[in-house]
Amino acid sequence: MARLDRTPQPQKPKPAPKPNGTSAQPPQRPTPLITDYASL
Repeated sequence: MARLDRTPQPQKPKPAPKPNGTSAQPPQRPTPLITDYASL
């Protein structure tokens, strides 16, 4: 934890959930789980 505190992260966990905030399914990386579920 000390390492994280020392190194300021360049907005990593912020831009991730931001671009895919409106859409529930991430269009950037299509997960095989979603396709399997739809097929079922």
